[in-house]
Amino acid sequence: TFDSSMDFWVTSPLSDTIVHLDQISVAGLASGETRTVQATLPHVGQWPVMVAHATLRPPAAVEKSELTPLTRESITWMWPFFGLMMLALFVAGFMLWRYLPVMGRAGRVERAIQRDNAETLADAAAIVRAEAEIVTAQVALVTQPIFVAKPDRPQAPESMVPFEPSAPVVPKKPRAPRAPKPVIEGEAVVPKKPRAPRAPKPTPAPESYEGDA
Repeated sequence: TFDSSMDFWVTSPLSDTIVHLDQISVAGLASGETRTVQATLPHVGQWPVMVAHATLRPPAAVEKSELTPLTRESITWMWPFFGLMMLALFVAGFMLWRYLPVMGRAGRVERAIQRDNAETLADAAAIVRAEAEIVTAQVALVTQPIFVAKPDRPQAPESMVPFEPSAPVVPKKPRAPRAPKPVIEGEAVVPKKPRAPRAPKPTPAPESYEGDA
């Protein structure tokens, strides 16, 4: 008997290694014995066609007999689920575009019939007229403003219009002079004395100078 090991890996059709497992030991293999070794290789990607490899590595020599590694290969077919989902979405979209009345040829024919209908054309004409009236009103507001700003420079008297009030203007009555407030001294009320007028200040006479001119 002798001990050996096995290697498992998977490559793509372009010979790129997709996944590789660590060595699996096979202990006590006897002469004439058949032993089955299974291995699971995860994360193989979305390749539809892959190549699986298995290599048996025995000792270099057994009872003075030299041994060499033995490799076997096998082509494996896989289901590329991502590619199948994309293909299914493409086929579903094409079927909707081809046979759905709203998106396909039948929908285009129906829309053309509705476009040439008299009622549809009348409704479209009414909408166009309403939009034209709105645009015309907006242009009129821009060219003829409602509020006119007051000019910076004063206008000539001839062009000025006199102001005419809508109602007659009644002059206000003059206010009566107020009586002087009394001054309270103790219990008796003494009216405040009016101020005496001040005498005007005398104007000085101009000074005269005599001398040789």
